[in-house]
Amino acid sequence: MAAAVGAELGVATDSILAQWGLETGWGKSIIPGTNNLGNIKDPTGKGTRAYDKAEGSNDAYARYGSLSEFGQAYVDLIKRNFPKAMKLKLVNVV
Repeated sequence: MAAAVGAELGVATDSILAQWGLETGWGKSIIPGTNNLGNIKDPTGKGTRAYDKAEGSNDAYARYGSLSEFGQAYVDLIKRNFPKAMKLKLVNVV
């Protein structure tokens, strides 16, 4: 799924995995039953509630029916919130 998300966003798979790893404490902080590998918060406030250590708050997190559903939601979120980033041409620096 990370490979498909990376391909759709034009980002290397390992970069996608690194982002999700950082967001979840390398898998230690995945909220059970959410399939939310990015720990994306639910703006409606209706999601699964969990404590956010970084912010010291109890927040609602989005729930996804499957990892594939999460992957598509992640792509949609990036495209919607960061449209200018989608137009960038990345260059490998050695």
